Amino acid sequence: MTDTPLRVVVFGAGFGAYCLTPAFQADPRTEVAVLCSPSAGRRDAAVRKYGIGRGCATIEEAFEQGPFDIAAIAVPPAAQHDIAMACLAKGIPVLAEKPMAADTREATELSNAAEQAGLPTAIDFLFPEIAEWREAKRRLDAGKIGRLRHVVVTWLMESYDVRNRLSGWKTDGAAGGGVMSHFGSHTLYYLEWFCGPITETHARLDTTAGLDVPGDTMANLVLRFASGASASVCLCSTATAGTGHRVEFYGDDGMLALANQPPDHVAFRLYAATREDATPRQVAVAGTNRVNHDGEDPRVAPIANLVHRFVDALQAGEDFIPGFREGLRTQRLLDEIRTGISAD
Repeated sequence: MTDTPLRVVVFGAGFGAYCLTPAFQADPRTEVAVLCSPSAGRRDAAVRKYGIGRGCATIEEAFEQGPFDIAAIAVPPAAQHDIAMACLAKGIPVLAEKPMAADTREATELSNAAEQAGLPTAIDFLFPEIAEWREAKRRLDAGKIGRLRHVVVTWLMESYDVRNRLSGWKTDGAAGGGVMSHFGSHTLYYLEWFCGPITETHARLDTTAGLDVPGDTMANLVLRFASGASASVCLCSTATAGTGHRVEFYGDDGMLALANQPPDHVAFRLYAATREDATPRQVAVAGTNRVNHDGEDPRVAPIANLVHRFVDALQAGEDFIPGFREGLRTQRLLDEIRTGISAD
């Protein structure tokens, strides 16, 4: 291991600035050398706030400041493909946001390019980085609730974009957004992480009337896993005063529940119950999550955990999960749900 920090270029002055940048700065093995965004005001403010070495407007200008050891990309799905392909072509490992592309074709190109280049990649599926989620998976894998029967996911909230009537990719299906991409990409990834391959999908996507939102805002899914277990999923980004995000697992011998504590989208409590004691009780989980600094976005903590693991993999010359293969798998499921054409 060298004492010279790995140089990171971040693309995107929104989430890339207030989440990815501090997540990389939390690891002493990396430094954010360049922030690239065409939005001059946001870019320059972020450069000053986070002490980034340099800001620039275009990918060409960014590459002139290289070489880089890592590229972190936080731009809309429709724009992420070209930036990631350019970084891979220069031999730069990439951490990308979810969903990794606008459609399966672009996601396939990215996954193939990374494999051909032999480069580690990462996708920011942050929920499995949370201590309570890892404990839930440990208990499931250990058979603590017996054979899994059914999973119920409810993710009901009014998103920032909807609440403030903002126009952006997260509400625009044509730009790779909508609730199925925004919430559903996370959900499909973590359900397979918990429960194994999804083999069957049934879905209804709806758009809330009267809000002039160009993408789906409600998704109701029924899923089947290879194990035989099933899942019911309800996602809504227009739920005024919504109850938050909850994942419940029901087995032959008991249940587990991950319950979100709004308004912090990554604050969860884990509950467990058995057939003999059917009252769900909170599980004490060791505090392995990184502590956020005052005023920092709560998502920085789990992302910092993911960044730390990614840097470990880079330095060890190992593959990383979740990477572009997992991002492609999730993209295929997303497109299957939208089109009804099997992801397999």
